[in-house]
Amino acid sequence: MGDAIKVCIRCRPFNKRELEMGPPDEQLCVNMPINTQVEIFDPAKQGSGGHDECANSYAYDRCFWSVVGQDSFELASQQTLQEEIGSELLNNTMKGFNNTLFAYGQTGAGKTWSVIGGSDIRGDDAGLLPRLIVNMFTQLATPEMSEWSNHVTVSYLEIYNERLRDLLKPQGGNTKASPVAAKKGPSDKKDPEELEIRQHPTLGVFVPGLTEAAATDAEAVMGMLDFGFNNRAVAETSMNPRSSRSHTVFVIAVILFQGKFEKPTKQLTSKINMVDLAGSERQKKTNAEGDKLKEGAAINQSLTNLALVIHSLAAQCTGKAKKGKGEHVPFRNSKLTHFLQPALSGNSKTVMIAAISPSSNNIQETLSTLRFANSAKEIKTKATSNAATNMSVVDQLKEQIKTLQKQLATGGSGTAGPGGEPAAIDEDVKQQIAELKALREKYGESFEKSLARGELIQSQQQEALKAMGLGPPDDPMAPSLKSISADPTLNGKMTYYLPTNGNEVNVGSDKGECTIVLEGLGIPKQLIALSNKGDAINAKLLPMTEEEAAASGNLAEVYRNGARLFADATAGAEATLNHGDRLFLGKAFAFKVFVPSAAARKEADLEEVDHEFAEMVAELIDTHSEQYLQTEDFTTALIPLIGKENAEKFLKNFSRCLPLVQEANQISAAVRPLDRILLRLDVLLDPQSFRGISPAMCVRLYKTAPPQQQAEGADNVQREFAVHADGLMAEDRDDIFQDAVVDGKPAVELAVFSWHSFLVRLHGMREAYDDFKTGKVHDWRMEADPWTEYSYLDHRDMAGEMNVMNHARESVEGHLATAVKGIEQGRGRSIIADIYGTDDKRKSQTDKKVVNGSWSVEAISSMSHEERNVHAQVLFHRLRESLSVLRQELEIDEEGK
Repeated sequence: MGDAIKVCIRCRPFNKRELEMGPPDEQLCVNMPINTQVEIFDPAKQGSGGHDECANSYAYDRCFWSVVGQDSFELASQQTLQEEIGSELLNNTMKGFNNTLFAYGQTGAGKTWSVIGGSDIRGDDAGLLPRLIVNMFTQLATPEMSEWSNHVTVSYLEIYNERLRDLLKPQGGNTKASPVAAKKGPSDKKDPEELEIRQHPTLGVFVPGLTEAAATDAEAVMGMLDFGFNNRAVAETSMNPRSSRSHTVFVIAVILFQGKFEKPTKQLTSKINMVDLAGSERQKKTNAEGDKLKEGAAINQSLTNLALVIHSLAAQCTGKAKKGKGEHVPFRNSKLTHFLQPALSGNSKTVMIAAISPSSNNIQETLSTLRFANSAKEIKTKATSNAATNMSVVDQLKEQIKTLQKQLATGGSGTAGPGGEPAAIDEDVKQQIAELKALREKYGESFEKSLARGELIQSQQQEALKAMGLGPPDDPMAPSLKSISADPTLNGKMTYYLPTNGNEVNVGSDKGECTIVLEGLGIPKQLIALSNKGDAINAKLLPMTEEEAAASGNLAEVYRNGARLFADATAGAEATLNHGDRLFLGKAFAFKVFVPSAAARKEADLEEVDHEFAEMVAELIDTHSEQYLQTEDFTTALIPLIGKENAEKFLKNFSRCLPLVQEANQISAAVRPLDRILLRLDVLLDPQSFRGISPAMCVRLYKTAPPQQQAEGADNVQREFAVHADGLMAEDRDDIFQDAVVDGKPAVELAVFSWHSFLVRLHGMREAYDDFKTGKVHDWRMEADPWTEYSYLDHRDMAGEMNVMNHARESVEGHLATAVKGIEQGRGRSIIADIYGTDDKRKSQTDKKVVNGSWSVEAISSMSHEERNVHAQVLFHRLRESLSVLRQELEIDEEGK
């Protein structure tokens, strides 16, 4: 029957923000009466006599209570998880079993804390992975393991927006290092160096070209883990960390052998996959239920597919699949589920940690996580001890390579596709051969060569860190910038040291001119030069290009303790950074300044980093911007209407929101430079209507006039705003760009977004910017475009398209029903013959794969994804033609009866 997935629940402590809010906004909503049971309830309904629809109880394999301050429960520490989960994973590994642990839950629920730990992975806060690494090498050195030699390799993978990234390669080197070449063709839009997931019948899922580095001790593995953290931190491009929206997989492969590595007398092979999933929060958490983009812009599709896979597997294992049909499990719908296929249905012992929050404010998210975990515990896997030697694997790979080479030489793979177009099948076979050769080389590599390659990789990583300005300091008294991130595992991971001799270090996105290279929103080619001045750091503004100055409004994106450091973008301006200062560069990078020689050194720790990062973003007040100055005047005018306290609260909220709108404008300028899009933070209603309440904020979307109209000046646009206590005064003309003058440019208003709607859209804009930076083609469909507000006319058009699609689906279903009926009457072979016909112009040589009137399993499994799509289209058209004849035959048969 197999082993059920072991499902564990861990409830994190209240965070600083939740403790400060306190009841009734933040209350405990979770209970664990025993260590295998979770109870959830709505505290607002307790004792009131009202129905609590949230009240429920769930049973799991193990429940860990980590809520500090609840003395009635035994606290589960990081060491507790290691003793109860990590030890089991390690014991399985030593017996030759594959293991997978994946952490699931909403952002901030403690997934990464459980798997990785805090910023110091070598300290008391270390999570399961660092502790497992240390314990594994400790156990390998025990007398009990003296008869066994070992070979350990590690790899580190990030899955973000359906793209794979090798985190053990230096930045800019996230591509394949093996001789495996990607498919080529006139319609192939993919990056030829993009990593892909493959599946082998014996070896399971693998990623050709992914770095696999050998390591001989725990510190070497920890160093690679640190390097991966640096790679993730450097890749941040906006205020919303991509790390919270990506999945990571750290793989430890262990070979235990007796005798020689190349020809062992006995061998056990195992893998440990440690998977930290992205946040699973539902879109309703944003309070934007009515937004059109909540599906297209903000839902992590890979987690949606994971939920579908879990549901399908649970239905299979519990016998609840549809009668007469095998439940289809959509593993290949996403890179994440494809990679996790062996862990969820194959050769693996699997553990799931579902991380939940104790806060009543997150009760719906907690319920969603618990229900997901409830489905997962129904799934069973079939783990077996892996005793095959590397040589047996190499022999198998050699035979598979010979078979494919023979197929290629005899033309059995096909050289022409439908309609006479050159087929990509030969290229696909060549790629398979190249991938199998790479695997053969990997499994045939000598022990010494593998270790030497691992040492070379570690050396290259250190050189890469040094080139990025992240190398170790030449002097322990060197001042530094330590990164601050919303992701606790990335906090402090980027530490840039400055030379003590006073030499300047340039900061910017230009890899040729800058020592500290930061690529993200608001970072020009050259931003500032930093130099050591003894008890402080000197910051000097570097010249920007005309285009960069225009895009930034002639203002440098450099903030110190929340305030803009330079009044304008004048090159050469200087300022001082002191120990403990908070430095924000662009819209993505936050740092704390450390000056060891400071005379009056303050204690500057990085605790509660997630909250501190949020505070840093919120405190970015652009007091020099025209909009902020206008808002100050506006706030003064509001005091008679809403009172001083409410007016000050409004200004504070406005100041917190303004940086996010500025970020959206910078994204718009980068991603859509020709569309002349501008967003403005504004109030939703006329001030006269406030009367005692703070104004509700909104974001207005404008399109500015073309350059030729802008050149005519604002004289042709008779709309100007003046702030008065009795409202906003305006005079209009009929010109299309008459709505407003935005940043001195005539503009037309396209849409008004509520603040919550804007936040959802900003998430989509950040996704678009990430695609823009990585070269991925973005989904610009209207319903997924965060800049678009579509009308009922657009709904009508989309409804029409949907009707056409539904008609096509019904047509296909009708044809398939006919096909089934025909096959039941023994007409299956004639159907295949009709579909593929005998016309050489329409007949691909791939049709030779048709065996006995049906597709062979080997033929289908050997097809590439693109090839299947092409033949599916051809199949549909021929099916529609051929089955019309079959339908007539069946009707004649019915009449004859």
